[in-house]
Amino acid sequence: MRTPKIEALHRAINWFNTYDNLQLECLNLDNSPVNSNAWLAGFTDGDGNFSISLIDRKKKGIITSKRVQTFFRIELRQDYHRDVPTHLGGTSYFDILTKIARYLNVNLYSRTSFLIRRIMACHAKARRSLEKKRIKFFMLLWLYLIII
Repeated sequence: MRTPKIEALHRAINWFNTYDNLQLECLNLDNSPVNSNAWLAGFTDGDGNFSISLIDRKKKGIITSKRVQTFFRIELRQDYHRDVPTHLGGTSYFDILTKIARYLNVNLYSRTSFLIRRIMACHAKARRSLEKKRIKFFMLLWLYLIII
């Protein structure tokens, strides 16, 4: 686990250890690169979305060609609702979303709506150098969604 939600997992493990007499171990945050396992696909499935659109290119009102536009977004609260120790990542999702944004070479935005601060990683314009990486990521996510 890579987010402040590890606190809830640790509470659940401790409850099972106490009340069911189990010996489950609470693991630390996963600090491996975000592309080293399927975590990002699952995280996107829960808190993100992506789309690929075909946009008409017009010249003097006549459609001359199509342009492919990719869009990827993960949006969630900026802060976890409980206190989380610093060694478990603290209460902010900023660090993990920064890692995701760097991996996908996208921007990180912050906004406020209904008194809740939200943070998101999104990108609306595809760059050729990143297209292979994004297509591979989206295809893996698509396969993951079909399998489950």
